[in-house]
Amino acid sequence: MGNFIKSLIEVLYDKFLLFTVAISNGNLLDDAKEIALSQNIEQSEPVNKIPKRPRLVIVLGINEEIIQDFVIEIIEDMLSEEYDLQFISVDYGEFVYEISQHRNVDLYVFLLNNLWYTSDAFSGETNAEKSISLIRALKSESETPIIAFSGVANAVSRALPAGANHSLGIPFSVAEITDCVKSSLKLNSDLA
Repeated sequence: MGNFIKSLIEVLYDKFLLFTVAISNGNLLDDAKEIALSQNIEQSEPVNKIPKRPRLVIVLGINEEIIQDFVIEIIEDMLSEEYDLQFISVDYGEFVYEISQHRNVDLYVFLLNNLWYTSDAFSGETNAEKSISLIRALKSESETPIIAFSGVANAVSRALPAGANHSLGIPFSVAEITDCVKSSLKLNSDLA
């Protein structure tokens, strides 16, 4: 490490001297080009190259701020060191479906009875029933994992047959949602 710093200081000092000479001669642009060519600056690697983390896009159909914050915090605690997390928060089921048509999504997390719907695009009398219909539509087009939860017991039991990878009743524990996320994203048990 000491040799690297010493060589870096020498290069910086040389460039500083050439820069000050160029300023005093008034040939700054010509000398700057010459310095760049002599040091082969265009082809050099950056000193602090940080490896890029893989991105995970997570769509949250949770229209309950406390639950949404709870889920985000759990996922961030689990994955933020390994992945660049992008959360897309959506209140309406139609928008979830629209996102699925235009974005690569890695995980959906829905609060079934609390997603709103502005049209009859998805069948059902209640929001939970429409959310079950949304799960069917998403699964008919993609294998993207879906975690569904609800305070309505019959919605919880109907989510798995509709295609959800996991279905939880409210309240759920940190361990339950952690296991669901790990399993859905096929993560190893070290991430927790």
